[in-house]
Amino acid sequence: MSSERLDKAELALQRAKRNIDSTLLDINRSRKIETKEPKIWDGYSDVEYACVLLKLHVNVDNPGRLYPKGQRLGDPTENLKLASSEIHDALSKLRHRKSSDSLEAARRASRALRKVLAAVRRDRSK
Repeated sequence: MSSERLDKAELALQRAKRNIDSTLLDINRSRKIETKEPKIWDGYSDVEYACVLLKLHVNVDNPGRLYPKGQRLGDPTENLKLASSEIHDALSKLRHRKSSDSLEAARRASRALRKVLAAVRRDRSK
């Protein structure tokens, strides 16, 4: 059963990586990040799903703070790049069966994507 969870987590992370990387390519082609919000939500959803599966596999949880105190949202494009890097890191660690480390990297990716979505929402409401 746990092997199935790890396989599903890996597939979810791969889908998220594809979504985030294609979003980065579109943004580099001078498209606005606001138009890519649905794709970012899909990537975020896949990362969160992978986090749940990894958490169930690890069976020990210490998530820390949801948002570190006093942290700003920052540049959405930089946060997308960070998320892509963290997803890559999570996949790499998952392939080496380091589930706890993969979970932490996936959580960092999730946090970065949450910041992107918050920044897009903030900019849209201006």
